[in-house]
Amino acid sequence: MTTAKQRKGMTTTETIVVLVLLGVVVTSVGKFAAFVSQGVRDRQLALRLQWELENAREVISSWPTSEVTRERIEQIAISPELEESLEEPQWVATLTPQVLKQQNESAAIEVTSVHLQLNARYRGQQIKPVQTFFWILPDSKMQSTSDSSFQKQPAGEEAVL
Repeated sequence: MTTAKQRKGMTTTETIVVLVLLGVVVTSVGKFAAFVSQGVRDRQLALRLQWELENAREVISSWPTSEVTRERIEQIAISPELEESLEEPQWVATLTPQVLKQQNESAAIEVTSVHLQLNARYRGQQIKPVQTFFWILPDSKMQSTSDSSFQKQPAGEEAVL
């Protein structure tokens, strides 16, 4: 009659299986942490780009209309923190004179539409440009239209007159 001996400890095969499983778990956790970290960095960059765009819009809005030119807009400084993160950041502006008419009315007002975008590269790849669109009223119209239905539209909103 043979009796089975009781084992004390783990076999080599069991040890190898445990080490492989432990390696898979550690690798998966590391990849997940790197993925989350990269997502957070990308989101922070997107927020900084949007803030930079809104800041530029406010700067442009503070200028007299006669001084708003494509060349001057493209010279707006980009924050040092953002400039460190990006390669070749540059403003691109398109200014277009337009006439806005109020619905069912013959009154019209001349405005300048501004399409502003920030182009750059990040880690060697072109980023999707952040952009906004807004109108600028002539300086002479700012006072006379403050109580009428013709008003400056905030960035990102469509004009419904």
